[in-house]
Amino acid sequence: MTNISDRTTQQLSQAISAIEIATTPVRLDQVKWINPDLANKIALIREPINGVPRNQITVPISSDGTVSDEILYEAPTDETKYYLPRYRVSERNQQIQILMAESPQGWSLTIHLEKYPAPVLQNKARSAQELTHSISVILQHRLDPNDPNAGQKELIFQEITPEPEGIKAVLQLASLPERDLVYQALTNTAYASVLIVRRSTKIGLPLSQTATSIVSSGTGTIRGTWLFNFDTGVETDKGDVWWQQETDVLRKMTPRGNAQIVSLGARDFDAIAVEELRSLAYSSNPIDGSIVIWRKRLPIDIVDRIDRVTKPDILRGVDPDRFKRVSPKAAEINQLRPIDVVGRIPVDRIPVKRPPIVISDDPAPNRSNQLTNGSVFAVRTNSGNFAKVQVIEYGYNIKIQWVTYRPPAEPQFREATRVLDIQSDYRPFVFPPSLHPYIYRNIGDSNNTNFKLDFRQSNGYSYYQDPAERNVFYYLPDSFKLVRRPESPHYPMMSIEFQPVEGSEEMQVSIEFWAYPFVNPARLAAAAKDLEQYSPSGVEFKPLVTESSPQLFLGLPKEDGSLDYRDRPNVLVEMRSGFRDSCTLSMKAFQKIYNALFTATQLFQGQVKVSLPNSKTEIIPFTAQVDDMVGEIFDVTQSIDITTGTIQVALKNAIESPVRINSLSARINSNLQVQTTITGAAFPIDLAPGASINLTVNSSIPLNNSSQAVFDFSGVDVLADREAIWNSIVRLDSTATYKRKLEVRTVSGIFSDRIAAISIDLKSGTAITFLRDATPDRLIVQTDLITPVRDWILNKVDTGSYDYRSQVILSNGTSVEDPAGQWRSESREPLWITTDKLPPLP
Repeated sequence: MTNISDRTTQQLSQAISAIEIATTPVRLDQVKWINPDLANKIALIREPINGVPRNQITVPISSDGTVSDEILYEAPTDETKYYLPRYRVSERNQQIQILMAESPQGWSLTIHLEKYPAPVLQNKARSAQELTHSISVILQHRLDPNDPNAGQKELIFQEITPEPEGIKAVLQLASLPERDLVYQALTNTAYASVLIVRRSTKIGLPLSQTATSIVSSGTGTIRGTWLFNFDTGVETDKGDVWWQQETDVLRKMTPRGNAQIVSLGARDFDAIAVEELRSLAYSSNPIDGSIVIWRKRLPIDIVDRIDRVTKPDILRGVDPDRFKRVSPKAAEINQLRPIDVVGRIPVDRIPVKRPPIVISDDPAPNRSNQLTNGSVFAVRTNSGNFAKVQVIEYGYNIKIQWVTYRPPAEPQFREATRVLDIQSDYRPFVFPPSLHPYIYRNIGDSNNTNFKLDFRQSNGYSYYQDPAERNVFYYLPDSFKLVRRPESPHYPMMSIEFQPVEGSEEMQVSIEFWAYPFVNPARLAAAAKDLEQYSPSGVEFKPLVTESSPQLFLGLPKEDGSLDYRDRPNVLVEMRSGFRDSCTLSMKAFQKIYNALFTATQLFQGQVKVSLPNSKTEIIPFTAQVDDMVGEIFDVTQSIDITTGTIQVALKNAIESPVRINSLSARINSNLQVQTTITGAAFPIDLAPGASINLTVNSSIPLNNSSQAVFDFSGVDVLADREAIWNSIVRLDSTATYKRKLEVRTVSGIFSDRIAAISIDLKSGTAITFLRDATPDRLIVQTDLITPVRDWILNKVDTGSYDYRSQVILSNGTSVEDPAGQWRSESREPLWITTDKLPPLP
């Protein structure tokens, strides 16, 4: 089925007067009707995560997400198939069905288009139904036939009427100059004319597995005695686990409600998939996280280090040629368990070629710590979802990273509008009168007008006057800026993802973003007054459409802090709807960019080079600042009271950051020349995300049911919140932690006769143990420092420093350690453990 009109497309084609530009918000939701290719790329920046089962979809479905006129679509609940037809110019009796003739409105161009399936569907389409769609027909041609850089004119056919085999499209031309320009475009190949049939259709698209499965993710802290909900990622009284503090040393992670839990030990966090989480044996038993020292007496006659006893009579890690058989007393070692807690020494690794060593009493028998740094546990939440959780930093307040997955269910879908273009096979769309005289009815030979753009200037800006519609002036934007989402909440249209580099400790950051053209309304309003001398009937502005994509140079920081401008030849730049780009950076480079987004420092910027008529070029800057983005900030609801002449308005802050309303003005859409008064609030006002204010707009002109207040939000400042913006742009499936290697060393001379072992507890890593009788190679240890990516980028940690605590086990079994909660800070690498880095010995 074909809808004969596309209201959105027609509205988009209308020019905007200067006064409207000053108050009309950017229509970002209409980009798909301007440039379908760009719109499809933009849609991939952040995929929606909310969907419905297939049986709730009301339109045909693309089962694999492909949108094309070369595939069959499926009905949601039965076997019916659908296809999207193509359109071509009809031919009858060996004549092309095009007519240019007089009409009641002046002149008109009529084209008959017939439907047909794509060749690959020629047979399949016979048993399929036509997909419901809307159509617009566009004639595009150069504004100057002698200059391909002069821009393009787009004429949208105002009338589309269904016919038995297709449609009839009519373009009304109000003046002779308009008629003559179209005539030349249809008869002169230098105009490079193209006929485009733009089809828009609503279809069901499947959500990707990733978008469907991830409920929440991130890094955070569970405070001692608090509960944590892994579905929402916050501490709450309705949590899935309780970080229970029985005493100052006895702790456990206790599931709450219907939640269950299981310990996985030290694991590669990123390698744990949802399939494994679903298969685990969960229980209601808590996971022990106590600070425990085991009481054991080591046998006298064992004469070397004990690595780990795995069998009653064999010592793993001991050379069998050197140590034949173990004393029967070694059997006692099988009962030993390591003191598995941050900062403690595993007893079964203490050298024992000395008198017996007795470790201090265990505060509670049969307790251990399964929540050391790097260890992982899994949670089946109260909602039935599955979370993997890794301990980043053990303590009374335990720092974690987590990812919560929704269990696989029936596939989820969403309904979306997609737009596809098809060009006529006649390229260029030219029909010489000598071959097709029947097309041009009553068109004489008075069509030799030399049409060309007229260059105008106002306040240093360039404008180009249309050769036929003399009241139309084409302009270039002031700049390109980052843009907010058209739908609410209006988060930044950006996406960042962190991925470790295989075989390296480096981390790469991928950024995707959409930049949108921005023009200062005041500039156009001032230009309109200057340009009236060339168009007494009034001034209308339209963005200049270029034939070829302008050239983008993206500026990114180098190691020395300077900018490296990189040519982006594969990026499609459109002067009406902007561009979408992506790049991959190192962590350090991205951190510089993220910091610069919140300041006037331009470390992430670019330039768009536009070729213009008469071999001129202009450079349009791209600026990236999160407090100065294009797009909506508020969700606005209005209620009209015709009797009192007022409009009750609720403004809701629909972005991630607070805003400050310094001033606010409004006009009524039926007469944008008339200002209104606003009551109900005293400015300035700060609004937190999600907060609203209620205002009354008092009109001085009569209102009707279609009246609306049109606001000028130029007096509103965004108070950019670094963390909130981070949360709104980071991908849910992105790696949450960054690991880097640290080498820790010591020398055998540090032990002397008094020290049996030294443990170094890294605050953002694991505990390292050095033994007195260790071989030299065991006095050099490589370990990982784990830092949440969020903390690094948000400058919450010093990425060049690290904290640690030291513990010493003396030969007599006494433990001496740095005070609890006090950490030593260091930035040098490797970390050498010398006597000054140990606690004072008694």
